[in-house]
Amino acid sequence: MLHCVKCGSSLPEGSTLCLKCGFPVAMGADRGDAGAEGVREDKYSATPSGYGHHVKFWFPLLLAVLGSAAVFMAIRVKSDPSGIEIVKRHFVFYDEYSHGSWQRKPCQDSQHQQCVDVSYTVPVQACGPVTFSWRVFPSDDDLNYEGAQPRVDETKYAFYAFLIKDSGTLVAAQAFGKPVPETCQYR
Repeated sequence: MLHCVKCGSSLPEGSTLCLKCGFPVAMGADRGDAGAEGVREDKYSATPSGYGHHVKFWFPLLLAVLGSAAVFMAIRVKSDPSGIEIVKRHFVFYDEYSHGSWQRKPCQDSQHQQCVDVSYTVPVQACGPVTFSWRVFPSDDDLNYEGAQPRVDETKYAFYAFLIKDSGTLVAAQAFGKPVPETCQYR
């Protein structure tokens, strides 16, 4: 006599799947109520009833695919071919000016194979939007600061601190801790 592994119902000889729930059958002599109780112990399983062994196979596969995609994206963001992360490693904008918008585009006249023009635009009191520009060379992990447009006097505003790459020293802005000027200060 055959019995369903999940619901414990008796099945005719030669059956491979239960007609009630679709689970495989187990071979054995008359199991009675004791055998059925042993089979039904898994009623608190994480696998929803009716899905059976199919979920058990696809769930880990789905997790593996999602995990692989997350690792791929993390590696891609960490390597950042865009150059924005290279700028952020050297220029740490203070809270008041840290909510601007970043843009990147390929360099036009450059002798380097990989070159990216990066700009950061932030609103400045009395000046309007100010755009900071860099030319970034991701393959060399290097950059050239091209200044701000309009040409505001960066010594009068605490826009950013600069991180010295070799020593790891963070150099504060000259105007750090001073009030923001009432009128726009140009160079």
